[in-house]
Parts: sequence; C-alpha cells; structure tokens
Amino acid sequence: MTAAELAEHYYAHRDDIDSAGEVVGYVPPRSARVAVRLSFDEERRIRPAAEAAGLPVSAFLRQVGLSAASGGVLDIDRVRRDVNEARSRIDDAWQALA
Repeated sequence: MTAAELAEHYYAHRDDIDSAGEVVGYVPPRSARVAVRLSFDEERRIRPAAEAAGLPVSAFLRQVGLSAASGGVLDIDRVRRDVNEARSRIDDAWQALA
C-alpha cells in the first residue's frame, strides 16, 4: 500500500475500534517545567550570580530554590554578625602577637 492508500484506509476506518492499531499506554513526563517571570532588574542581579557559580540561570535558580525548600536559606544578618565576630577575633589575635 502506498502512503496515500494507507491514509485513505485509516481515514475510512477512523471510527472502527478494531483497526485503531496498537494501544499505547500513558508515559508520565520525566520532569516538570516551571516558568518564572523576572523583572529586568531581577534578571540583571541573578545572571551574574549564576555566572559566578558557573551555572546556567535555570540551574542556578533550581539550586537556590531547592536549598530554600530544604531550609537552607541564608540568614544574611547572621552571616554579618559571624563575620564581624571573626574580624574582632582576628584583630585581637594580631594585637596579642604585636
């Protein structure tokens, strides 16, 4: 049968359940897609951070999102306190050595 004859045959028997062919099961998608809309300013802030991490923007956002979802959100105020405390201890160490 030519492709045209085959097409005619299937069209003529389109309502015949027995000639429908092989039953194909549903295969769920392997991943989800999430669209994120950013302002131009947000994108200008995120892109350099992703590049500095050596990641595409999508991988960077995925990593940051998963980290936040697992409770790994960075507490910037705590980091600042810890850095200031470390600086203070370093200053004390330098004075002790002098």
